[in-house]
Amino acid sequence: MKDGSFTFSASTVLYGEQTLERACAELAAVGVEAVDLWHVRGWCEHLRAGAAAVRATLRRHGLRLEAVTAFHSTDAELAALLPVAAELGAYTLVTGSTAPEVTVEAFAERIGPLVRQAAGLGVRLAIENHGRATVDSLASMVELAERLPDPAFGYALAPIHLWNRGEDTAEAVRRLRERIAFMYIWDWGPTAQAHWKDPQEQFVGTGRIDFPRVFAALRAIDYDRPLCVFAHGPEHWPPERTTPELGAALARARALAGRG
Repeated sequence: MKDGSFTFSASTVLYGEQTLERACAELAAVGVEAVDLWHVRGWCEHLRAGAAAVRATLRRHGLRLEAVTAFHSTDAELAALLPVAAELGAYTLVTGSTAPEVTVEAFAERIGPLVRQAAGLGVRLAIENHGRATVDSLASMVELAERLPDPAFGYALAPIHLWNRGEDTAEAVRRLRERIAFMYIWDWGPTAQAHWKDPQEQFVGTGRIDFPRVFAALRAIDYDRPLCVFAHGPEHWPPERTTPELGAALARARALAGRG
């Protein structure tokens, strides 16, 4: 955050069916400063070319790497990705938790070695509060943070999953504070609920989440990482459709942040 203003990132999965080169060109064109690079097997594998190629592509487009996102990865795969994220200068490696029948205590024990590895590399491991998973509610996030006190552990906070639980993102921001390692600016509305790959009410300012309150909460805790403007669905669009939508979403995000 610069003088009370936020900076913004976006995820390469918005261009998930394009090359990383094309994704970075489009992101740079709308003024994104930082990138969340997706590497999800069978969906969007933008790390496939290797660290050197990724670094060169980011440099070519004047972008820096904020995060590597690797959902559906095994612990061994995450352990292999952490050094790559560190080499590329990422702040965090984002992933999910596990099935809801697994306890928070068991999950904390399982990922403890990954958190220690991340700490040694100077990277944070961030777990998304995904629906129907061990880490879903604010209560589960508070408990997991207590069980994993190392600051290398944090959250990729997704407002939509809190919304779907009837929980308040602004409250979550105030309670989790420095444990927020990555923040999605991701909206949600009735059409999104009916079909999660329909981004009509997912780009910020098109759904029902009260983002001015969220921005005010982030400002109150002095959150200083880029905020990730996000939606599912555009990965299947041509860039000529995605990029204007993303540009409009970024403009709305800045306007809403000014009201927060």
